[in-house]
Amino acid sequence: QQQQQQQQQEGARTDRSEAPAVLQQVMQQGVPPLPASKEETECRRVIEDIRTRTYGVGLEDSLPEAMREVLEKARLRTQRSCEQLAEKLYSSSTHLVYELIQNADDCDYMQNTVPALSIEATPSALIVASNECGFRAKDVVSLCEIASSTKAVESGDKQKTGEKGLGFKSVFSISDTPAVFSGGFRFCFNKHDETGLGYVLPNWVEQPPQAILPTLQGNPRVQPVNTCIFLPLNSSLQSPEGPSVCSPQWDSLQREMVKQMESRTLLFLRRLSHLTFAEQGHGLQITVQKLARGDGIVELQQRCSYGKISSFDAGAGAAATAALEQPAAPCGWSQKYLVAQHQLLSPPLPRDGRKVSATTIAVAFPVGRPEVLGPSAAKDGQESMPDLEVPTEPPAGQVYAFLPINGAIFGLPFELQADWLLTASRESLQTSSSWNLLL
Repeated sequence: QQQQQQQQQEGARTDRSEAPAVLQQVMQQGVPPLPASKEETECRRVIEDIRTRTYGVGLEDSLPEAMREVLEKARLRTQRSCEQLAEKLYSSSTHLVYELIQNADDCDYMQNTVPALSIEATPSALIVASNECGFRAKDVVSLCEIASSTKAVESGDKQKTGEKGLGFKSVFSISDTPAVFSGGFRFCFNKHDETGLGYVLPNWVEQPPQAILPTLQGNPRVQPVNTCIFLPLNSSLQSPEGPSVCSPQWDSLQREMVKQMESRTLLFLRRLSHLTFAEQGHGLQITVQKLARGDGIVELQQRCSYGKISSFDAGAGAAATAALEQPAAPCGWSQKYLVAQHQLLSPPLPRDGRKVSATTIAVAFPVGRPEVLGPSAAKDGQESMPDLEVPTEPPAGQVYAFLPINGAIFGLPFELQADWLLTASRESLQTSSSWNLLL
C-alpha cells in the first residue's frame, strides 16, 4: 500500500508538471482536489491515449534515432499548421465568438432544456458556459486534431452548423492555455508546450481553476452548467497593473464582441435559443433569446442592461449571483419573423465534390416593426450607455450559413439562409462556387 501511494503521488506530480504554468499557479490556490471516480479514470485514459498513441509523447526514448527525427519533423509541421489556423485564418480575434456559438449549436441537449450559452468577459479571461450534455471521448479526440470534426453530413442534408473542424483553434488568438471542463473531462492546452504540439496536445487538469468554480457550481444565466471553457488571456492582452484591471487591448476586443451580440445571430440556428454576453468592465449584460410562436412565427428578443454587475468569485458567493439575477433596468427590442423553408431534392450539382440527396433554403420575413421592450438604463447616474456600440435595432437583410456571414448584407427585404460553401475562415462566401450559384 505504501508503494502504491508513493506511485500515485509521483503520478500526480508528473501530471502537474505537464500542465501550463498559469494553471499550475491556479492549482496551488487551496482548491480541494476532486474525488476520483470511474468516470474520471476513463476520461484520464482518453487523454493519455491521445498523448501517447496519437502524438507519441513519452515514447521518444524507445524509438531509433531515425524515427525520432521523423517524429520531430511531423510535430513541427503540425505546429506550423496550427499556428496558421489559430492566428492567421481569421481577420479578427473576435471571430472566436461565432465559433463558440457554432460549437454550442452543434451540441446535444437534454429534452425539456432550453439550449443556452453564456459568455463572460472578465479583465483577465473569457469564461464560456453551456448546458449541453457534455463532451464524449470522440469529441475530445476531434478537438485534439487538425481539421477533424464529428459533425457529419447525414442523409445529404447538413445536420450540423459547422463542418470544417477548425473552430476551436480560434481560441488561441486570445489565450495560450485554453481549458475545457465537460462530461468528466478536465484538460487544457499549452500553446508553448516543449513538444511543439501545444495546439493539439491535451494536459489533464487535477482540479478546476479558482476563477471558474462559482460558474461550475451555479450560473444564473445557464442551468445546469455541463460544459465550461476557460480562456485565460495571453500576455499581449493582460494589463501590467494586474489581473483585476482590463488592458486597453482587451477592452477594444470586448467592444468588437459586443457588436456581434445581435439577436438575429440565433435566427437560423438549429438548437441554441438563449445567448448571454456579460462584460465586467462596464457592467454590461446582453441577453438574446429566440421564441417559437407557432405558425412559422419566430420572435427574437434582445435585452441590454448595464450598471454594477458583480463578477463571479468564490468570496462573493450568493451575493454575486443575486446581483446578476437582478441587473439594472433593461432596454431592448423584439422582432417577429415569418420563417419559411423549401427543401430541394436531388440537387443537380454536387456540394463540394459530394453528391447530396437534398438541401434546404429558408427565408425570414420581418412581421411588423421592432417593439421596444423597456426604457434606456443608466449607470451610476449617467443618462446613456458608456461609449459602447450595442445593437439596438435589426440592420438590413443579411445572408446566413446558419450564422450571419460577415459582409454578406445584400439589402434584401428578408433574411436568407442556405447551405452555402464558405471560405475556410467562414467569413465569406466562395464566390466562384457552382454550388453557391445554384442556390
